[in-house]
Amino acid sequence: MARKLQLIVLLLASLLTVTAYKTFFYNSNPSDRPDDSYVEHLGIPYAKTYSKDASIYARNLWDLQAFAGKLYIGAGNSSNAAPAGNAGPVPVIAWNPKSSKFETEFVVDDEQIDTFYVANGDLYIPGHDSTEAWQYGNLYRLSQGQWQKYRNVPNAVHVYALSAYKKLLLAGLSINTKGKNENARSAVGISTDWGETWQNIDLDGFRIHGFLKAKDILYSTDMFWGPGYEQRFAENNLQYVPVHEFNGEDNFIQRQDLSAKHIFPGFDLEGFQIYRIAKPQDWHSGTVYIGGYVHNDHQFMPFGLFYAADLSRDRTDVRRLETPNDTIVWDLIVHNNALYALLETNEQNSTKVSVIATNDLQHWQTILEFQSPTFARSFEILDGDFYFGLGGEILDPFDWQKKEPSSRTGELLRVKGKHFKLLR
Repeated sequence: MARKLQLIVLLLASLLTVTAYKTFFYNSNPSDRPDDSYVEHLGIPYAKTYSKDASIYARNLWDLQAFAGKLYIGAGNSSNAAPAGNAGPVPVIAWNPKSSKFETEFVVDDEQIDTFYVANGDLYIPGHDSTEAWQYGNLYRLSQGQWQKYRNVPNAVHVYALSAYKKLLLAGLSINTKGKNENARSAVGISTDWGETWQNIDLDGFRIHGFLKAKDILYSTDMFWGPGYEQRFAENNLQYVPVHEFNGEDNFIQRQDLSAKHIFPGFDLEGFQIYRIAKPQDWHSGTVYIGGYVHNDHQFMPFGLFYAADLSRDRTDVRRLETPNDTIVWDLIVHNNALYALLETNEQNSTKVSVIATNDLQHWQTILEFQSPTFARSFEILDGDFYFGLGGEILDPFDWQKKEPSSRTGELLRVKGKHFKLLR
């Protein structure tokens, strides 16, 4: 137990200190709206909730999800640090293209709507960081036009991710049974009834940020530590296993053979950085995902695009995918058997937003691009149109400047389908 506590202290200290990066991954040039006439400005859905100054950061549109003819929008900020720390509760807002209006449908008792997940014909929101006591974490489900809150994930401080697997719903968690931060640890929740009841499996890590599927096997992924941390763990005879393999029923098996260098191949891992997967998308028999630095507590800064085709022992096949030079990948969509990637390219006076697509992970086509006052953090396809959620970012949550998050953070843009061609 002493070794476990020592490890957790190291993890917490690391989260507070990993804030500086060699490169800015965004551009917040204060220009007017994108100059391309085909880009429509639909408004800032969370402008009233997060109206000015530091709260602008919580306008970030972390995720967009098409569902039942509407576009659902995620915002807020679960970080304990500034700007706009602990920004919940968060309204659930959807864009209705039939009425051309934003509609507030519900409010989540969490600090951030980080992601949406569609499973069993319903729309889910995992409770990213509850505004309530830590006895239970939250889950929200939209079914047959009605939102329902489930406050039933045992001891879940954070419900980060969901994954449907063989009629089971699994949740990536950070749990706490003793009420102090140093007692936080990772777990996976398993539900046999699509979220109405849960049973947790303790994984003895820290935070399960996402899942990977490869060759019909599911894997949970915790935070990954750079070589400097791994050496420190070894010197103190501490064991940390970031990847676990699901047995398909009720247990996870440690995969000590899968570390950061295996999940992020071809990337120069730095000594004292912390990494995680982001935006995973099922692709054929594997998973495409973004590699990111852990940033501002629960957020990420992207550094590459990867494909896990096989994670079996002795047959591991994970590769880094080539994308255009000097671009940053922020989001992924799989639509009609094609993979779409949302890119940022910093230019002298603005940012170029691009969408590229592939059918084979080798040959990419540019679908559309336009100039923007800041990067697009999220995108989605609804009724053949592209939607983009503009983002704003800071370099250091403990030493940030008011001018860093663009005043345009949280704008929703649309490009209608007549201006581009999707892959077939």
